[in-house]
Amino acid sequence: MIYVLAALLFILLVVTYFGAGQDLMHPSVLTVGAMLLCVCASMYNIKLWNMQYHANTVIIVISGMSCVSLMGIICARCKSKRKRYSLEDAEIVPQDGVYKVDKTVYGIVVCFDVLVLAWYYYIVLKTTGGGALTEMLHSFRMIHSYGVGADEAASIPGILNQCIKVNKVLAYLFVMIFLNNAIGYKEKDWKYLVPPLLFCIQTLLGSDRIYIILLAGSSVVMAYVIWHRKNGWRKNISGKYVKVAAKALMAILIFFVLAGNLIGHSSEKIADPLEYISSYMGGSIQLLDMYVQEPLHETDSGWGEETFSSVYKTVVQIQGNTPPKRHMEFRASNGVIIGNIYTALRKYYHDFGFSGVVILCSIFGLFYGIAYKKLQQERITKLMSYKLCAYCFIVHCTFYFPLDDLFFSGVISINYFSMLIYMYVVYYFLIKKPIKFSW
Repeated sequence: MIYVLAALLFILLVVTYFGAGQDLMHPSVLTVGAMLLCVCASMYNIKLWNMQYHANTVIIVISGMSCVSLMGIICARCKSKRKRYSLEDAEIVPQDGVYKVDKTVYGIVVCFDVLVLAWYYYIVLKTTGGGALTEMLHSFRMIHSYGVGADEAASIPGILNQCIKVNKVLAYLFVMIFLNNAIGYKEKDWKYLVPPLLFCIQTLLGSDRIYIILLAGSSVVMAYVIWHRKNGWRKNISGKYVKVAAKALMAILIFFVLAGNLIGHSSEKIADPLEYISSYMGGSIQLLDMYVQEPLHETDSGWGEETFSSVYKTVVQIQGNTPPKRHMEFRASNGVIIGNIYTALRKYYHDFGFSGVVILCSIFGLFYGIAYKKLQQERITKLMSYKLCAYCFIVHCTFYFPLDDLFFSGVISINYFSMLIYMYVVYYFLIKKPIKFSW
């Protein structure tokens, strides 16, 4: 049945691609394409996991993806008085679109990022007691993420948490500045990648790779939009950019394997990198089927608690309590531990059943379909905009959908709302009405 699922997803991807106007980065295309990629990755481990996929799981996956696809196509095909906008349509275009951040402002940003990084490293040392880097990062992950041996000293100070949010916002904004100059005006100013690099280092100190992968994927979407804003939405991207994207993907995969060893995610030396990557990408597909066949019979979770976990966490904190660290159960297949990520569909199905999958996937597809269309129709006089950065800040939910839900349980939260506010404030003083020092 896994081959049937792959075939059906391929057909659905083709339908979605042409239905959405042959747009590679349309959110519905990204979601369905990512799901197909993960299903194909799971096939590499058919014998290792003794995979025996079931028809009811196939129905759940195809139904959910069809809803995402349908909503995306409806949004793309829906007639609107406003057309897709690029610089070709702008009445006033600045003669020099290359953006230069004031040197003093840039220095302040880098110093801020370095201080946040140093403070975070101090917290890691204080929490774990030091030691070899790999062991220290692994211990910090177990304490901070899973609460193993945790005490009050293991918590990250509230001020540092807010600084980390600003650090993340700065990473996305400086990626946008770099891509604006490099793609729009053929000027590569590599120093603008220093803030994103410092953010990546801070993420690795937290023994996590997810946010780096999300930043990389969102940057590809951002580059795609900037290119079309410069050259027009009717034109197709040249093969040169496709090759660059392919090389970037290979670099990300290599980094993923190496970083896994560095931060202690792998207890043993990786003998087969392809097996390691395919297990990470395709494990959720197998785990979803295992859950559908053998769901949890006893659970203390409330209505929608898995799907809207961030909302539940906020409610608990408002009540003055400490929210528990909840993680999905680890599962093994054929004696091999696969993990505990089950795709976004598991949360919907667990909380609301099959009807929840249909309804929530439809809402997901509709939200991103409308957001992407609004982004395309934005009247611009320059390539960069707050809407572009804000959209790319949350677009990761589409290509991460086959692994986990980051929309209802992440984006729909006070945490993300606060980061979007931070982003607008920083964007306003960094790009829209930039602060400049004259010495």
